[in-house]
Amino acid sequence: MPIYPSVTIRPVTVQRTVTFRGVRRHDRIREGEWSQAENLTSALSPMLSVRKQRARAGAYGGTVLALAASDPVAALFRAENDPDCVILQYGERTERFSCPEGQDPGGVVRMGAVLVLPGLNACVNTVTGERAALGAAFTPADTDITAAGMRHPYVLKLCPCDAEGNELRVFELTTAAEGETYEADPAQYSIAAGECYAVGSQRRIRRYDPASRETWRTMPHFLRVEAAGIDAVGFRAGDFVDVAGLPVAWTAGVWVDDVAHDAVDPMMTHNRDGSFDDDPNGLREIAAVGAGYVVLRDVFYTRRVTADCTAAQGVTVRRAVPEMDFVVEAQNRLWGCRYGESDGRLVNELYASALGDPTAWHRFSGLSTASWAASVGSEGPFTGAAVLHGQPVFFKENCVHRIYPSALGAHRVTEQRIAGVAPGCGGSLVPFEGGLSYVSRAGVMRWSGGSSQLLSENLGTLRPVRAAAGVWGRRLWLSLTEPEGGTLWVYDAAHETWFTESKPPEGLPTCYLACGDQLLAACGGAVWDLLGAEGEPEEAVHFSCTSGLVGYAVTEQKYVSRLVLRMSLPRGSRMDVWLEYDSDGVWRHAGHLRGQGTMSFLLPVRPRRCDNFRLRLTGEGDARLYSIVKHLTKGSDLP
Repeated sequence: MPIYPSVTIRPVTVQRTVTFRGVRRHDRIREGEWSQAENLTSALSPMLSVRKQRARAGAYGGTVLALAASDPVAALFRAENDPDCVILQYGERTERFSCPEGQDPGGVVRMGAVLVLPGLNACVNTVTGERAALGAAFTPADTDITAAGMRHPYVLKLCPCDAEGNELRVFELTTAAEGETYEADPAQYSIAAGECYAVGSQRRIRRYDPASRETWRTMPHFLRVEAAGIDAVGFRAGDFVDVAGLPVAWTAGVWVDDVAHDAVDPMMTHNRDGSFDDDPNGLREIAAVGAGYVVLRDVFYTRRVTADCTAAQGVTVRRAVPEMDFVVEAQNRLWGCRYGESDGRLVNELYASALGDPTAWHRFSGLSTASWAASVGSEGPFTGAAVLHGQPVFFKENCVHRIYPSALGAHRVTEQRIAGVAPGCGGSLVPFEGGLSYVSRAGVMRWSGGSSQLLSENLGTLRPVRAAAGVWGRRLWLSLTEPEGGTLWVYDAAHETWFTESKPPEGLPTCYLACGDQLLAACGGAVWDLLGAEGEPEEAVHFSCTSGLVGYAVTEQKYVSRLVLRMSLPRGSRMDVWLEYDSDGVWRHAGHLRGQGTMSFLLPVRPRRCDNFRLRLTGEGDARLYSIVKHLTKGSDLP
C-alpha cells in the first residue's frame, strides 16, 4: 500500500476592513486609516472613493488676490501687464486702482451692495457702479479766489456764516450791556438787516432780522472755509474731518477783516484780535458743502481771515480712515483693528465705522450711529478677524478680542486667552460647524465662543507659515504652507477625516469663495470650482493612498499570506497595487486592474514572507474601495 506524505493544513485567520477613514500622520495608525491619501474622499463612507472632478471656472489677466460674494462674483487681481495696477472686476464692469507692486492692496469686504477695499481707500456700489473714496484730503492750491473790494490777493478765506454757508458780518462788543442797548434801538446805530454782533466773553452771536417775528436771533456757530476745489474732493455733510494749519493769529501772508475802510462802521469796534474765537483746527464736523467752500459746525468765529498761497500751504482738511490690519462687516458697520505705528504713534486699537457708512470712522457725535474706537492691552500684532454670531472677533496669536455691539453705541470688548490664529494664517479663519475654524500654532482649531477644539489631531504637529481656507457644507478646504511646502487638505466634519487633494496646475489656492453650489478657489490667475459644478472639467483624477505598517500587530508567528481587495472600477478607470517590504523604500508592483464596467472586482494579492509591509494603491478614474481582507496564516519562527 503506497504511503502518501501528509500535508499539514495551517490555520488561517481572516481580518476584514470595511470602514475606511482618512489620513493619520503618526507612527502607528488604525485599520482603515492611511499615512497618505490624495484625491480620495469619505463622501461615500464607509467606502473609500475618489473625489469629484474640478472645473476651471475662469481666468483673469493677473494674479487673483481676493474673491468677494456679490451678484455676480467680484475678483480683485493685480494686472499682469501692469504690476502697479490692481483691478476689481464684477460682471461686465471693471475698476482700476493704482497700487505699487510691493504694496499689499488688502482684501474686499462686502457691505450690502457695496464692495469696500480698505487697502485701496475705495468702495464700489455694484448696483449703480458708483465709485467713491473712503478717505478724502484737501490742501489749497495757488488758485486766486480774491473777492471784489479786498485789498490783498488770497487763496483761502475763513469767515463766520449761517448753516447754509452765507457769510455773516460780526461786530464784537465789549459788554453784554452794549448788546442790550443795540437790541433796544437798532435804528439808532444804523444796524442793517442780517448784521450780527458778538459778545466774546459770552460766546454768543446775535443776528438782526427786522422782517422776522424774532427781531434778534441767537445764531448757531458755523465757520465757512473757502478755497478753490475744496468741494470737489468728496467731502459730504456729516463728515468729521481733521483740520490742521488754519490761521489762528497774525502771521505773514494772513490778513484779518481786510475790507475797505468805508465798509467798517466807525461806531462799532470791529473784532480784529479774535481773543475769544475757537481754534478751528482739530476734529470738526462738516455741516454743509457748497461751491468752493465747506461749512464747519460748532466753531465760534467772529473774524474774516484771508491767507495767501504761502500762508495756506500748510493747511489740510482730511476725512481720515485709520490704517487697519483686518476689516470685517457686522451689523451694518465695518470693524477693524490695528497694531503698530499709525500717524507717528504706537497703537493697539479696535475701530468701528458709523452705522451704514463705510467712509465715516471719526464721526464721534455721541449718537448710537456714531463711529467708535477702543484700545486693548493684549500683547502682539493682530493675526485675523471674523464675525461670530453677528459679533466681530479679532485674533492675536495667544488670545481673541470679542466685541459685543450695542444698539445704544456702548460697544463692549472682552479678551479671552486661547490658542489664536498663527501669523500669516488670517485667511484660514472661516465660519465652520457653528463656530470659527482657523490654523494656530497648536493645529487646526474650531472655536465657538468658549474653549477651542483641536480638529487636526490626526495630522500631528503642524508648522504653519501661511494658510487660507474655504467651506462648503460640512467640508473644509485648507491651503496650508509649511517649511517643507504647501498642501491642500480637506476635512470632512461628518466623518472627522482628513484627505489631501492635488494642487491645481496654477498652484495652491490662496483664497476661496462659496457661491451657491460652487466653491471657487483662486490659484494664480485662474479660478477653479472645486466641486465641478460649472466650467471646463479637468482630466481624469489621479489618486493614491498608502497604508501604515502591516504586521506589527500580528503575533504567534502569523503572517499575511493573502490580501483580497474588493472594489468597483467604471470603464476608463484603472488601479495598481504596490507593496513595500520591511521599510526598504522599494515599491514593488503587485497587481493591476482596468475598469470594464460598474461591476465590482476581487483582486488577490500575495505578499511575500516578511516582518512587515506597506500597501499602496494608485490609479485614475472613479474608483471605489469596498473592503480589504487579510488572510493570516500561522508560520514558524524561521523565515
